Amino acid sequence: FCSVCGIRMDQRTGVLVDGRRPPLGLLVLDIGSTFVLDDNYLLGRNPEVDDAVISSRLRPIRLDDDSGTLSRVHAEIRLEGWDVLLIDRWSANGTYVAATGQQGWNRVAPNTPVVLSPGTHVRTGRRTFTFESPHARL
Repeated sequence: FCSVCGIRMDQRTGVLVDGRRPPLGLLVLDIGSTFVLDDNYLLGRNPEVDDAVISSRLRPIRLDDDSGTLSRVHAEIRLEGWDVLLIDRWSANGTYVAATGQQGWNRVAPNTPVVLSPGTHVRTGRRTFTFESPHARL
């Protein structure tokens, strides 16, 4: 089976479709909110102030965090090909990831893309979310 579309390798559709890539999964926040990953996003306490959001290159996800550890512009979720990338945007207190089954958190280097695999947990300030997807690369 194809790991991208799920079609059996001995089966052919014969119909090529040129179009927009389907959503690559979901971000599931610790409060239960979900965001479909069909575009690039900017996460933070006030992401609407960023030029990339103002120019519509990124869509904002506002995270409420009264701890004072979440930056106004904290991290970016970028879709490249079939990969979901997490990029810390030079946040003051860092962005952390924990793979499925991993003990503890690893800090993401600023401005360095990290490929998220399904089940990866992400911490920004005191907020956490999980990347879930049946379609992304494992």
